[in-house]
Amino acid sequence: MAKNQVDYFSTNKQGIIFASVANVKSSPATQAKTAFVLHEGTKVNLKETSGGYTRIILANGTEGWLKSNDIKEI
Repeated sequence: MAKNQVDYFSTNKQGIIFASVANVKSSPATQAKTAFVLHEGTKVNLKETSGGYTRIILANGTEGWLKSNDIKEI
């Protein structure tokens, strides 16, 4: 059971947005188009990191790339 818990938490990371307004991009690049905007306190699932951006997925399945500095892992 403990192994299952370790596996779950190593693959299902979550974070909270700490920036007052966070622009979620369509790709991990500064010049990428803003797909949508999130606000401080929003809980997200963290998937991968690339070039200072983290790929996030919301509870409704919407996903995008957010500056890694805007979120803190919980």
